[in-house]
Amino acid sequence: LKKHSETHKGKKIHQCRHCDFKTSDPFVLSGHILSVHTKDLPFKCKRCKRGFRQQMELKKHMKTHSGRKVYQCQYCEYSTTDASGFKRHVISIHTKDYPHRCEYCKKGFRRPSEK
Repeated sequence: LKKHSETHKGKKIHQCRHCDFKTSDPFVLSGHILSVHTKDLPFKCKRCKRGFRQQMELKKHMKTHSGRKVYQCQYCEYSTTDASGFKRHVISIHTKDYPHRCEYCKKGFRRPSEK
């Protein structure tokens, strides 16, 4: 964690004006604001009329109509069609196996000495 935190040194931290979310990437902040704090849902599914904040969310959703299995996180808005990526997400973000969190990007680590 200590070594990983060093990768953020010198980077400007962008704080969400609506909540405690922080990131070193202004594009990540923009995506966060759109996906979490914007009520407008401009991207509509033509098959079921469900609305989405971002085109990427609509693309993920479209896979549900293709017959491919979609893994939806029960703790956040993350979803994927990749089983191993889904498992990696849940373990690294939502379990206590990774209790040491980077203060900048919230990535989890098992030990403070981990990269």
